[in-house]
Amino acid sequence: MSAHNVFLVDVSWDFTENEAEPYVLTIYFNFEPEPDEPTPETD
Repeated sequence: MSAHNVFLVDVSWDFTENEAEPYVLTIYFNFEPEPDEPTPETD
């Protein structure tokens, strides 16, 4: 992760019932490639 620019996209808390540890933290992030790295192509 330290080799890339990482951007936080979203963070959310949730509660799941019938679990030993019911609190769930979800973190979404995006990596940006270095300028000299090729971008993967999608079809």
